[in-house]
Amino acid sequence: MRLLSWIVCLATLSGCAVGPDFHPPAAPGISSYGVPTPVTASSSAPGGQAQRFAAGHEVQGDWWRSFGSVSINELVAQALAASPDLEAARAALRAAQETLAAQRATLLPTLGLQLSSLREHDSATLSPTLANGTQSFNLHTAQLTLAYPLDLFGGERRQIEAVAANTDAQRWQLAATYLNLTSNTVIAAINAAAAQSELALAHQVADGAQQSLAILRHQYQLGALAQTDIDAQQAAFSQALALVPSLQQQRQQQLDLLAALTGKLPAQWAEQAVADRLTLDTLMLPEVLPLSLPASVVERRPDIRMAEAQLHAATAQLGVAIANMLPNISLTANAGSAALALSQLAAPESRFWSLGASLSQILFTGGALEHRKRAAVATLDQAAAQYRSSVLQAFRQIADALAAVQADAATLQAQSEAANAAARTLQSTQHDLQSGAASELALLDAERTYRQAVLAQAAARAARLVDAVNLYAALGGGLDPSGRVR
Repeated sequence: MRLLSWIVCLATLSGCAVGPDFHPPAAPGISSYGVPTPVTASSSAPGGQAQRFAAGHEVQGDWWRSFGSVSINELVAQALAASPDLEAARAALRAAQETLAAQRATLLPTLGLQLSSLREHDSATLSPTLANGTQSFNLHTAQLTLAYPLDLFGGERRQIEAVAANTDAQRWQLAATYLNLTSNTVIAAINAAAAQSELALAHQVADGAQQSLAILRHQYQLGALAQTDIDAQQAAFSQALALVPSLQQQRQQQLDLLAALTGKLPAQWAEQAVADRLTLDTLMLPEVLPLSLPASVVERRPDIRMAEAQLHAATAQLGVAIANMLPNISLTANAGSAALALSQLAAPESRFWSLGASLSQILFTGGALEHRKRAAVATLDQAAAQYRSSVLQAFRQIADALAAVQADAATLQAQSEAANAAARTLQSTQHDLQSGAASELALLDAERTYRQAVLAQAAARAARLVDAVNLYAALGGGLDPSGRVR
């Protein structure tokens, strides 16, 4: 009874756990991102409407629907259903969860059953014999063994805490994969749409330059122009023509990227109809952009939450290192029966049992345990620094995204004004040509300037769409604070 009382007392004391307790870092004490967020510039061009920011509003989970594109919605759905990267991240999370379940079992007693039968012959000289003097006999044994590590100083519980934190990190890794997949798919779709629209404009520029070259050659044959005029127009036509294969390559690269993101090889991708529907005119620019509070960003950004989980794991591992320097206590119990015949195993005289406790303490390891503790402290310092770095990078990305939204809106406004001015110049030149106040060369130059301005305007439209995606992603992509993804 004294032994049992002692064991119960030790079990009561095992509620403590050495090492520092983890406390989540506080969110940055700021209320803005350091970038002014007035209503953006606007223009009369397609996609040139002003955007405003909704302070304190969260990004919606299906934020890609704000672009009003059925094609983008289809591509994102296919990517979420077939991406091998997302599948691998989900499998990694399942493995981490199973590892955690296995680690939690270390706090429970282990129960074992052993059955054995053997034929034994003892030497009368070297070994004791049975009471009846028989040297050869059968021995049958059945026993249950119960073992319970007391975890007096909480080393096992700190290890479970560390594994649980690593599982949280893996959950946020899955969330990061989800966010990267959705944002990369939408950006690739926007870039493919931009290349498609710019390619159509580039063909118009090249066709116009070719027609102009034919007109000038005819005038040259009539003696109205010099060879230098022909050479200048030939150069303009060649430059316009060179833009076409470049844009074709850009579009094909984006289509190949979309194939990979949706889990297909380029040769297997059968979504050409979807891709052909992707043009800038089919995409809608979101007019209201959410602007989450800084504290909410810290809760939703997967890279920040992953760094926080890794900091938690490092804190728990320091507790493990400290506990390894302290005594280890284990409780054991053993009960069974041993008999010369199977029919005798149930007899009272065949039964045996034992109950005990053991304490072990490492006395000398050449300083290994102390060095492991110091390594755990350094790893904790590293994790803390990496957490701060992830916060800095996240808020830098948000500030950059906000600045890009403002700057590219102003760029589109300027490009729109340039395109409008070029259109007025072209119209005026056409009128002057009819009245004889302008030459064919002036008209050709005005046409080329107008087409190039329209091409630059299309690129600026695409940039604004990509800016919206980058802002959504920088704010956490609509992820739940628990890290759950669809």
